[in-house]
Formats: sequence, C-alpha cells, structure tokens
Amino acid sequence: MGPELSRDHEGAFSDGLIRATVHLAHSIERPVIALQIETEKQFRRMQSLGCSLMQGYYFSRPLPVAEFEALQRNNIVQPLPQDFSDALVRSTLRLFSKLLDRPLTNESEQKLQLESLTRDIAWRHQLYKQLVELPGAVVYELDPYTGYLNLQLSNDNGQIRRITEPRYFERGGKLDWIAPESVEVMLKNMEEALQRPINNTAEVRFDFNNSGTFHWYRVRFCSIADDNGRVYRIFGQAHNIQQEIEFTRKLKEKSELDLMTGLSNHITGFERVGEVLQQGGTGTLFFIDLDDFKRLNDTLGHHMGDEALKTVARVLLHDFRSNDIKIRYGGDEFAVFALSLQDISIVKERTGRLLNQICAVSYPGYGSLHCSVGAAIARPGECDAEALFRRADKALYEAKLRGGKNCGFVSGDTELLEKVTAAQ
Repeated sequence: MGPELSRDHEGAFSDGLIRATVHLAHSIERPVIALQIETEKQFRRMQSLGCSLMQGYYFSRPLPVAEFEALQRNNIVQPLPQDFSDALVRSTLRLFSKLLDRPLTNESEQKLQLESLTRDIAWRHQLYKQLVELPGAVVYELDPYTGYLNLQLSNDNGQIRRITEPRYFERGGKLDWIAPESVEVMLKNMEEALQRPINNTAEVRFDFNNSGTFHWYRVRFCSIADDNGRVYRIFGQAHNIQQEIEFTRKLKEKSELDLMTGLSNHITGFERVGEVLQQGGTGTLFFIDLDDFKRLNDTLGHHMGDEALKTVARVLLHDFRSNDIKIRYGGDEFAVFALSLQDISIVKERTGRLLNQICAVSYPGYGSLHCSVGAAIARPGECDAEALFRRADKALYEAKLRGGKNCGFVSGDTELLEKVTAAQ
C-alpha cells in the first residue's frame, strides 16, 4: 500500500479505501504492507485501520528486497490462479468505483458494502483453493438468481478448464455431460440447496470430455445464505470415483462367488432365489450331488477332485441360460434355479439331460462321474426360498435313497415325486 493512501490529509474517504483493501486482503489470507510510514501519526492511523505490517524511516530501516520477498513467500500459502486474481481486481474496482462516485460517509452503509464483497471473495477463494490443492478435482458454482452453472476442472498438470451452462433450472438440469439417470439426482440436490443451506453428497455419472463414456463422481452440494436466510450461492466439488466403484464392484463379485468354480456361493445364490420369489417370479430349482466323490479324491487326488467340480460347473454354465441362477452349494453339491420353468415335462427332460452330461465325464483310473438330481418346481405364489430348497433337497434325498447313480426325482406342485434316470 503506497503513500497515496496513507497521507494524513486524505481523511475519511481515504480511510474507507484503506479499510476495504485491508479487509479484502485479510479475507483471502494475504498480507498488506504499508510503505513510507514517516510519522507516528501515520503509524497509529494505519494500525487503527487494521494494517499490521509497515515499513518506514520513522520506526525501522527499509526492508531489503530479499527479506521482503521471503516475507511474502512465508505469508502466501498458495499462489492464486489468474482467474481468481482477475475476479479480485474486478470486485475491488467495483467497490472503489462506487466509493468514488458517491463517497460513503455512513459507516454502517460502508460496512455492508465491505461485508458483501468480502463474502463473495471469501467463498470464491475457497473454491479455487480446492482446485489448487486437489489435482483432478472439479469445483462448481451456481448462481441462484441467473441459473448459471459454472464449473472449473483441473487436470493432473494443474491446468484449469471452464464449463459454463446457462439456465440450469429452466433446462430441468438436463445437460449433455450428465448421465440421464443422474439428472434427477443432481436437480433434486440443487433445488434443495436453493431452499436452505445444505452440505450433502451424492454419487452421479458425468462425461466432461464428451467421450461417450460416463464416469462415477462423488459430488458435494453446499449452499450459503445471508443473514435473512436467503441462499445467495450454491457451490461444491466433484471427485472421480470410477476406480473406487470398480474396485468395490469387483470386491463384491468376489464375495458373492465361489472362487473355484465361478458360480454363485451358497449364501448369495439362496438370497437371489429368494429375491426372485419375493418379486412374484417362478422357476424350478435343481439340486445336483456327485455320488461317491470321496473315492475320486482318494483315487486320483484332490487336484483331480477340484477339476471334476470345475467340469460340473462348466456343464451347468453351458446347459442353462445366462440369467439362470447357478450355485456351488457346498462340497460336491450344486444348485440351479431355472427362471420361469414350470412345465413338469420340460423339467424331467432337463433333469435327464443333466444326468447324461455329467455321466459322460470320465477319468482314467476312475471311470465316469455319477450324480443324483432333485428338482422342485416353485408353486404359484410361493415366496419362501427356504421351503423351495427343502422340497428340492427332499427330491435329492429320495434319489440318493434309491441308490443314486444317475437317478433323479422331480417334485411338482404336489408332494408327488416323479423318477428320472439317465440314458443307459
């Protein structure tokens, strides 16, 4: 701050300009240094206006250039982007032009002007600070009065790109870079932010590069209001969480699968069948159990036993539709829920085909695999997965009781069990 603002004779008008400058600088964490302070009166005056750093012959020697530059480096935490510097200059000029056109002798009026400008500068500083400190981040601001949505995107090299979208609310929040299913989520949060101060988060999909591929972002929605409770600014940030989403999905898939066979595990399979029944779905549940599997392990070793389990899994994956629920139930037991399958004649045919395909698998020194199959057709309106599994297990038990060896039983919509055998 040069001597043209610190002369004694400038009076109240100069005080207003000095106070504005100091106030703005403090709001964005910048130091203000008054130069050429030559009298105690000047020193006291600048001190009363909030300027704590001064240089002058009255109380100290001039600060050497190196020390002055070090002082600046130590006080400035982050360099500001040029956009912010321009905004600061424009905002300051607007205030000063108002003061010059009509000097504000009313202290309360001057205070309101300063508070309004400081508030605008302070939140903008926080917005840009996020860009500087978080490479790859996206920050945005939405003007509730004009509906203009402005975004600032920074890449890993610190370069900043701007996107401006007018009439956000008039357009129903429908923008090319927002995935269709995310439009409503964004709009709902923006409208809530318009009504009252909030601090919400939501996960939505964006495509800022018009690549045709939408990525997941976690968006923070913030709004601030004046003393009357009226929201005057909506802003926030968005972080790309695509890798996090994919990692979570893969982790979930692994937790739901039997790692050896790639089929659903017992718990996941049971839950999925229950969900289908709860939603009014129908189908047939097949239980498959390998006969005399312990002898296979004892004869050929556990590695061949594992290979036999994988082979059965491949048979199920090949023989049933992709949306049918295929389960490694445990040990040498498997289950398949064939969606919408209700015709008992087709169920019997599928049971026989399963027996034949598994029987066709053989190993030198052991011979052919053998299995037992139990099937239960879900009754109309049946929504209890546990009851359906019990009926399929009962049919499997009946097949085992009859000696197994490529034998199956089907439970229809009555308690009657019908026998099926493999082709000889």
